Amino acid sequence: MTTRDLAKILIPTIIGLTLIVILVVAIYYPPTGKMTCTLSSAPGDPQAEYTYVVKFNLWKVHEIESKEVITSKNKNVLNTFKEAEEKAADNYKDLNYYTYDISLKGKKLTSVITIDYDKVDYSKLSSLEETKKNHKKALSINAVKKIYQENGAKCKYR
Repeated sequence: MTTRDLAKILIPTIIGLTLIVILVVAIYYPPTGKMTCTLSSAPGDPQAEYTYVVKFNLWKVHEIESKEVITSKNKNVLNTFKEAEEKAADNYKDLNYYTYDISLKGKKLTSVITIDYDKVDYSKLSSLEETKKNHKKALSINAVKKIYQENGAKCKYR
């Protein structure tokens, strides 16, 4: 077998394998789209369910929507949770990239937080959270997925 014959076999094989690897990476780690992570607390009263929807493009997070639904038969428990969440939201009410919606209907307390990472002012955010970190880098989808999975959430790409 000559070098020319070997090249005729190896070059298409290498190109084919490269395309398969790119396809697998694009399917399992898509460069753009949505990732949804869900987490539920242990059954009982109160019961909490968390849903995180992360919109991203080229593996950089653009927006995170966090939805928390707390269900309880005890109205006092729900009111206590509502007051705590409203107090936490007061710190962020003046930020134009942070929206917070809290509603109490019947036995369910629903809070939805949306953060637009394209508009985040990291210096103002770090002063509110009293941290010395001043992030300038974009948040990666892999880092967000890792954080959610470490907390017990199950994540899927859409």
